[in-house]
Amino acid sequence: MLLVLSVTALAACAPQGDTKTEYPYYSFTLDSTGKGLILDVSNKSLLPSGELTLPRESYFYSSKAGEAKTEHAEALPVVGIADGAFKQMGAITSVVIPNSYFTIGEYAFADCKNLKTVTLSPNVEVLSKHVFDGCNALVSVLDDTSDTYIAGIKKIDDYAFASCLALRELTFSYDKSGYSIGERAFYYTISLREFDTNKTLEDETKVSASSVGSKAFEGWQATQEVKYSSDSGWADDWDSASNAKFTKK
Repeated sequence: MLLVLSVTALAACAPQGDTKTEYPYYSFTLDSTGKGLILDVSNKSLLPSGELTLPRESYFYSSKAGEAKTEHAEALPVVGIADGAFKQMGAITSVVIPNSYFTIGEYAFADCKNLKTVTLSPNVEVLSKHVFDGCNALVSVLDDTSDTYIAGIKKIDDYAFASCLALRELTFSYDKSGYSIGERAFYYTISLREFDTNKTLEDETKVSASSVGSKAFEGWQATQEVKYSSDSGWADDWDSASNAKFTKK
């Protein structure tokens, strides 16, 4: 009898195969390639509060927006976040975006008033328009440094960090060919002590902003500093409406 019980107990503890997690608060839709999924929030009331780590894959998805999601035999990677997916979700305090993600939609996290930290997929190349606009508690946006491949940011788009009043730390890599900054991208990011438009990458490659949009640093205070080596090709008023110290190196 004891032997039978022991075998039964072991069987109960044995792996039961892959777990197919279905998230009642997310929807997943095929991207344009048909090989990856775009995440959206389908039920805001069920979304967990506090810290979120976004899923890397899903077995449950639909072919296009508006269709009911169905279970599939194989999971597909989640490669992007839909426009406005987490907009105005005040219960979120931190987000980890895994390295399967390549795109983040416009307004994806706009007006998340309690969002403090974001760990960014190193494969994201564009911080879209208004992506963190109004996240006035946001303190830091960091790369996932555990990944061996980092694509690097190519564009910080219009109003990407607008009204991020508490933002103090931006630690992510930039594309080796350079990057651009959009209109009012750093509007009233008044806690960021300085921004140097010239970057030195881990392999010692030096890159700089190829273009900077209108009033990119609007609202900056006299205690803040923007460093640059050349503003050729930048908007004529890139440094307007700002009290920051602009230092040409």
